[in-house]
Amino acid sequence: MWWCTLTDTFTYKLSSKHDRDLLERQRKPTKRKVLRTLMAVFDPLGLKSNVLIYLKVLFQEIWRAGIGWDDVIPESLSEKWEKWLEILPKVQDVSIPRCYRSLTQLDPQTNIQLHTFVDASLSGYAAVVYLRFEQGNTVECAIVGAKTRVAPLKFVSIPSEILKTTEAADWGHKRSKENVADDATKWQRVPDLTENTNPYLEETTDEELRANLFFHQAEPAPVINVQDYSSRKRLLRATATALRAANNIQRNADSKEHITGPLSAEELQEATVYLYRLPQAETFPDEIGELSAGRRKKALPKSSTIYTFNPFLDEQKVPRMHGRISACEYASMDAKNPIILPKDHHVTWLIVQDRHERYHHQNHSTVVNELRQTFRIPKIRRLFQRVRTNCQECKITRAAPRPPPMGDLPAARLAAFTRPFSFIGIDYFGPMLVVIGRRTEKRRGVLITCLTIRAVYIEIAHSLDANSCIMALRNFMARRGVPIQIFSDRGTNFTAASKEVKAAQNELEAALKAMDQAKVIREITSPETEWKFLPPASPHMGGAWERLIQSVKKNLAAMQPGWNPTDETLRNMLIEVENVINSRPLTYVPVDDPEAPVLTPNHFLLGSSSGLKPATILDDSALVLRRSWCASQVEANIFWRRWLRDYLPTSQRERNDPGLPRNCWPKGRIISVNKSKDGQIRSAAVQTQAGIYERPVTKLAVLEVRRDEEVSQGPGGECYDPSVGASHLAS
Repeated sequence: MWWCTLTDTFTYKLSSKHDRDLLERQRKPTKRKVLRTLMAVFDPLGLKSNVLIYLKVLFQEIWRAGIGWDDVIPESLSEKWEKWLEILPKVQDVSIPRCYRSLTQLDPQTNIQLHTFVDASLSGYAAVVYLRFEQGNTVECAIVGAKTRVAPLKFVSIPSEILKTTEAADWGHKRSKENVADDATKWQRVPDLTENTNPYLEETTDEELRANLFFHQAEPAPVINVQDYSSRKRLLRATATALRAANNIQRNADSKEHITGPLSAEELQEATVYLYRLPQAETFPDEIGELSAGRRKKALPKSSTIYTFNPFLDEQKVPRMHGRISACEYASMDAKNPIILPKDHHVTWLIVQDRHERYHHQNHSTVVNELRQTFRIPKIRRLFQRVRTNCQECKITRAAPRPPPMGDLPAARLAAFTRPFSFIGIDYFGPMLVVIGRRTEKRRGVLITCLTIRAVYIEIAHSLDANSCIMALRNFMARRGVPIQIFSDRGTNFTAASKEVKAAQNELEAALKAMDQAKVIREITSPETEWKFLPPASPHMGGAWERLIQSVKKNLAAMQPGWNPTDETLRNMLIEVENVINSRPLTYVPVDDPEAPVLTPNHFLLGSSSGLKPATILDDSALVLRRSWCASQVEANIFWRRWLRDYLPTSQRERNDPGLPRNCWPKGRIISVNKSKDGQIRSAAVQTQAGIYERPVTKLAVLEVRRDEEVSQGPGGECYDPSVGASHLAS
């Protein structure tokens, strides 16, 4: 808005704040751009409201469309935007005098009046104000200002406020062609105000005169919204309370005392009947209408779901089934004429759910039979099955881990033609009591198994700390060599020992570099040794050594004397057990050919199952020794070929059956999963109230916490999102 001082008029120009590309139709507007264009216009007097009201109404339509702020407006609204752009440049051609009237023309005898023109529609309403100067026979008018508003989103009758705040004598009538507020394009035109008064309506009415007829129908709201309740008991008491309130309102009108205190049995019975009639009225309105008129089954269409029940209305207007056992004196009313309920209503769902919970989620056939003693529900067994399927407590009870197919064996189990004990698994067993003088102390057994040939090495540990674990490993490596990989669980002694091993490896590497790779006596820890840990609480993944520990314990129990052994005796017992375990057959023992050799771990360690040495070689010449060495290598290769032929195929079998109790497992949410090389999920991290735990999938039972898709189409409206899940977590 500009003030031209030469002509003393107000003019308008497009501001630089406007988006030129948008106004020149170079791109489509968004909701944000339309609002920005509207708010960039400076028009404090409302002299251009006739142009802006069109854009205000358009923006309200864009708002109703529900599009985002940065979304392009639909094509139907874009056409209205184009029409407004055609009008916008014409604003620059308009000029309005700043003064209402020149001071030289003013006279004390001048009659000055203020006239307001108003008009309203379903889109908006407007008011335009003019000053009227009457001096002698001369009448002049000047526009003062204007205001416009869009109609509210919620429908409101136009004369609500008019009848409250004004009188009929305050209003005059102008035809639409003469009302400047009726057409925005006429606002700068001077109205016809030659007459001092306006013709008033001869007849007044309190009703709004409209060219169109609007029909409004109010839907009666139910006393209780049953969809908000998940328990029949809570719904019943809420309904009884609401009915008491309604009765108290009626008693108040009749000047009677209100009913207070706990709900009575009569009130609960009244609420029960109301809850029976509610789903019946919503599902069988036509049938109830026919039955209320005194008609019976023949008047009902055969397509009705209750046609075969031969229904009738009892004294409380509740539809019941006409049975054939009315002559039985000992049967109850409900058993003779059960109440008919629809199968897809939420009230029916809550009734079936209540009976299911009353029988402690068990005795399913009994529950169905009890329901049939009172109600006649079509396809009741299918409904009851849906209730059971979506019962959260039943979901928790039925939840079980679904372990994936067993993955491929690791390379450590298949490392043929490698030195025994190159790949080992380690674990503790015990404690065992030994006698030291007059006191007893605890000792633990350390079992180390070769993951390839299944041989065992047993050492004694005097404690569970990391130092004792490292000494046991040093003893093992001094006799069996340094392993390439070590597998174990996440015991604190193993994790601490692995850190010590890693530190020793780093020191050894630094020493080798400092000595320029000179010959040194290497420690027990080698830079090639790698320690791998199993996921927490997954003993089945360490089955390679857990099964051997069981065998060791059985042999110790068979050898155990009636008193506690000494350290020396215990060491001897463990060495004997070690030899027995290493003498066990790895392959099938033929019964028909007892002379056939059977492959054992001792074949790889000692050359035979019993460890007996071959005949002594008297000739120790170089040729004989070389031939003997070659023969031992050939014999070792024969053992490995037999290992590949006889033992390796037996490792193909899958054995994975956790079979653990689930009643007291904690619940949590899975936050991440760990996949193996074959793409299967083997373990997962679970967020619980006590923290984050990593567990194998064999100890995770996935829980469904919402209703499935089938039930979402029925009562309740819930749905199950498989992306949202919880789990039972083995402790």
